[in-house]
Amino acid sequence: MWFRSQVARAVASLALLVGMAGCSATGFLSRGPLTDTGLPKRQYLVGGGMHIEYVAPLDGRLYWAEETTQKILAMKSVKAEEKTEFGADDLAADAIKKTLGVDLKDARFTLYFVPDKG
Repeated sequence: MWFRSQVARAVASLALLVGMAGCSATGFLSRGPLTDTGLPKRQYLVGGGMHIEYVAPLDGRLYWAEETTQKILAMKSVKAEEKTEFGADDLAADAIKKTLGVDLKDARFTLYFVPDKG
């Protein structure tokens, strides 16, 4: 009896581990479009700069980020063909240093677009 319950428990544990590995491999347990840092994956990168104008091709979400610090500066849900602006042409270097902890010359501003699933 003890042998059967140990074997059954081992088989059940193995089945659970294999199932979880399969889910992870298919993306079921993944973070979707985001990386472990919280930024979108590189496949969603659509531009960059201190001042960006972007027209969304589809409904989705825009993320304006600073890559050096891995911080999202702004997010916005958009509709297809909606024009959106982020940043400014004259960002203050001291404000960037104080807010992000990085010199303006070293900052890398990027824009990601993640379409809605539909």
